[in-house]
Amino acid sequence: PDVAPALWEADPSGPPLQVRVLTYNLFWWNLFDQRGGAGGAAGKLIGGAARTRAFDFMGFQECEDVHRVLVDAGLAAEYAFFQGERAVCMAYKKSTWEVLQHGQSDVAEDTHVQYFGRRAAQWMRLQHKGTGKFVFFVNHHGPLPLNTGGACGGEATARNILQLIAGNGRPGDAVILLGDFNQAPDSATGKELSTRLTRVTSGTFMAGIDNVFTNVKAPYVETTKLGPGGSDHDAISAALQLGPPLAAAPQGVAKVAAQAAARDRGECTCKCSWAAEPRGCAHGDDGSCCWQQCCQRMHQVHVLRQ
Repeated sequence: PDVAPALWEADPSGPPLQVRVLTYNLFWWNLFDQRGGAGGAAGKLIGGAARTRAFDFMGFQECEDVHRVLVDAGLAAEYAFFQGERAVCMAYKKSTWEVLQHGQSDVAEDTHVQYFGRRAAQWMRLQHKGTGKFVFFVNHHGPLPLNTGGACGGEATARNILQLIAGNGRPGDAVILLGDFNQAPDSATGKELSTRLTRVTSGTFMAGIDNVFTNVKAPYVETTKLGPGGSDHDAISAALQLGPPLAAAPQGVAKVAAQAAARDRGECTCKCSWAAEPRGCAHGDDGSCCWQQCCQRMHQVHVLRQ
């Protein structure tokens, strides 16, 4: 398309729901083909991160066997998955989500300078079993060379992805687009996607070619770089809140949460404005890096003021 299609905002109605996602380029040719998986390093990284808070959706790039990764993570029984073409894979937590539709389309192609083929966007539309909320999830591995947008250019690649969302999603769906875009945030692809979606986070590899975008306008956002786990890319996690602010917790929960013991929860970049809101931390310690960073800081400020 010559113009980026219009998209919708996520429906904020209904009960609050926190959703955690993962994007991870697995460096398959090296980590698995040459090093035999390095003792399940990538899976162990995922499994360790999921122990504090489960992932709802995971998107993988350079992924030749997603079942193997889930087995290494100890999560094979909990997740259903789609092994896509062009080495893209995605998984979802099957106890809490139901897939309504899924598919895959080519949205770009490498140039002759660094040609590996066409590039795909893999998607699924799901409904949460408990709240009825809808999510449109997209996993993408972008074209080469870096920051060129491939043979058709960055704007065209972005518009093809946005057209896929507009054509398969439904107004009100919470859209989550992630992957290794092979394009940094200030590339033509990144800029064009940002006209319709909000960039939640970027990795540090190659100036930020791993990205998460969304149409969710929410007070609670957490991003965590989980480390490489044997890959050349960091695995990146983001937690979004769908719907209104969290409801107040029963009396005493906030006090217990504020006294929770500190522990290593990875490196995260957090928007802490939600923690300063009345009862912002009252839902208690959810095991996230951002709860530790934001809510414990607010507790310390409160103590100092007393």
